[in-house]
Amino acid sequence: MYINTLNGITGYNGAGLPNKTLSLTFDDGPGKSVGSFLGPQTVKIAKYLFEENIRATFFVIGKHVLKYPEAIKKIKRYGHLVANHSFDHPSLPSMVSNPSALVDEILKTDNLIIGWIDGGTTYLRPPYGSWDNNVTDILNRDLLASLNHLGPIMWDIDSADWNTWENNLDLLTLVDDYYQLISDLSRNNGKQNGIVLMHDSSGDSELAKSRNRCLEVVKRLIPKLKLDGYSFVRIDEINDVIAAATLPLRFALKGANNLFVSPQNGGGGIILVNGPSIGGWEPLIAFNLGGGKIAIQCSNGKFVSPQNGGGGNVLADGPSIGGWEPLEVIRVYDGHVAFRTINGHYLTLDNSTGKLMANVTWVNNSEIFEFNPM
Repeated sequence: MYINTLNGITGYNGAGLPNKTLSLTFDDGPGKSVGSFLGPQTVKIAKYLFEENIRATFFVIGKHVLKYPEAIKKIKRYGHLVANHSFDHPSLPSMVSNPSALVDEILKTDNLIIGWIDGGTTYLRPPYGSWDNNVTDILNRDLLASLNHLGPIMWDIDSADWNTWENNLDLLTLVDDYYQLISDLSRNNGKQNGIVLMHDSSGDSELAKSRNRCLEVVKRLIPKLKLDGYSFVRIDEINDVIAAATLPLRFALKGANNLFVSPQNGGGGIILVNGPSIGGWEPLIAFNLGGGKIAIQCSNGKFVSPQNGGGGNVLADGPSIGGWEPLEVIRVYDGHVAFRTINGHYLTLDNSTGKLMANVTWVNNSEIFEFNPM
């Protein structure tokens, strides 16, 4: 899920890290330069950090992953975290008038990195750090874009290295700027900590990309920081992030009759689509099974189970996730989904009985459910 950025909260950061603990993050990659010390060097950065026993986080752009797919494998192999930085690097708030396109910015990159993420959670950093509550609402209304996702992941320390590359400024000054910002005791209540933002490539500027010297900056900065006693963690090792990532995705589903899916008695038997509001029986929990499939747990711990994998009744009696419980999520339109069973039937509202069934092989009005995050 994505948090609302209210009351001065801009997203997840590293303020809660112990003193002299940093989380190094690299945006806009992956990239590769051959035969020159200038330009992106994502894999070399990952390898150097590995040799220094430092684990970092790489927020990658989907279109660059398509160009350098082998880089993602090596980032993971060197012990770093692969995270999502959108597909085309747009400002997400500029896309709120087209919710489907905004969601696709996240899911298209998901599809490219899903095999290389750790722990089942995809961490999202928005391009330029641009975010607003409209973006939060759109992404949280999409089951797949919010399931096992966490964001926005922001930063605490930024010396605008992209500006150094673009304007051909002095590299040693940039290294010193990073060092001074990290060491500044007044920056975070006397703590020398935080998430550090760097760019191993460029999302927009070809000039900045061609002049990128991030590898050199890292090789000059890390020895100074280690000498000063700093330690390093990945984003998924920050306590606030860990706590948020372990929260289940809770939601309710509203049927075409404008009533909520309601496992009777909270689960154990039949499921009706008759809830006038979200009460004790209506909250559900999604379990990510990968490949766009989920299992749905009821409030009493039982799972939604299309009998025989679909074709008839749907009961809330699954004791665990077995062969019948996986459901493929079909995005229909903004905030609305359909669910396909393992044998090709769809969950549907039986208008004559009000029961949830799985006995049709098409998607029409009765097969579409409104996703309501909680």
